[in-house]
Amino acid sequence: KKGGGNKVVIEPHRHEGVFVSKGKDDSLVTKNMVPGESVYGEKRLVAESEDKEEKIEYRVWNPFRSKLGAGIVGGIGAMPIKPG
Repeated sequence: KKGGGNKVVIEPHRHEGVFVSKGKDDSLVTKNMVPGESVYGEKRLVAESEDKEEKIEYRVWNPFRSKLGAGIVGGIGAMPIKPG
């Protein structure tokens, strides 16, 4: 369905800069620094900000293609990379 309008709920993960998308399929996401662009052909999600004033785009992280994503899904204790 194009232009679906499914409600996307984004919650912060315990690791800074990482979020969890709650919906039909829960997934790890990060904020897209360049909205509208997909670097690796990954899925993108758009959610409203908390104040509902703007839309924020997130990139879905595939833990089968990312060692860092796999570590987070596997329960890594300390995040070796920080936002910024």
